Amino acid sequence: MLNTDFTVFWIEKFYEYAPGWIAAAISAVIIVLLGRWLQARFTGYLMGYCVLFFFIYFFPVTAYIIANWCIEELVYWRMLWLLPTTILIGYAAGLLYGKVKKKVWRMNVVLLMCLSVIATGTCIYGWGDYEFVANPYKIPQDVIDACDIILENAEEGQPMATGDYDFACYSRLYTADILQPYGRYETADAAANELRAEYMKGKSADAGAVVEKSQTLGVEYIVFYKNMSSEVFTQSGYEMIGQTDVYAVYRKLQI
Repeated sequence: MLNTDFTVFWIEKFYEYAPGWIAAAISAVIIVLLGRWLQARFTGYLMGYCVLFFFIYFFPVTAYIIANWCIEELVYWRMLWLLPTTILIGYAAGLLYGKVKKKVWRMNVVLLMCLSVIATGTCIYGWGDYEFVANPYKIPQDVIDACDIILENAEEGQPMATGDYDFACYSRLYTADILQPYGRYETADAAANELRAEYMKGKSADAGAVVEKSQTLGVEYIVFYKNMSSEVFTQSGYEMIGQTDVYAVYRKLQI
């Protein structure tokens, strides 16, 4: 029996990306018509593969099996990587190039195809996911600075600290001397999972909830966003011991 939550999730995503699927369907029709015009036999194989893929992708039973037994539900969209997009673009360009007889016009076809890819594509460097390297570790400098503040103020042993998703992931690449109640994924501890979920909200995270769960877990250091709800931490028995460009680092006062 299909999982109800996944079925609802699948339907929501289907309608969320409906314009993209419509555009893909229109593109498929254009490719078919183009293939018939060019009388290219290999086009039929490519289109057959795409039709089979979309059937597997959209059919609820196969989608459920793949999402639950092969990959995670939230990254089901990675199935789209199996589409031969690059092959289709290159194949279509080659067919057009071969169809044109005059050498001058052939160069124009190549130029037109290149300009089309550039104009309709998306530059990955404009998404904000990439930035210039700021240190030899190739991780955000603010995470390194926050770790240094914690380690400089730690008295003995390995300090327990908590922070947002970036801190949780990247701090482990910088030092193994700082313990955390959770990692990149959920744990068996319900309180740690709730704290992780709160931090996953980014700057919308509730400082009060972060403090409450951190105290439950016995966290000594809290890495939170700079200039946000600092009074919540001070009123809850934490003192600010340092700041970076992004974070403020708080330490639990010893009573």
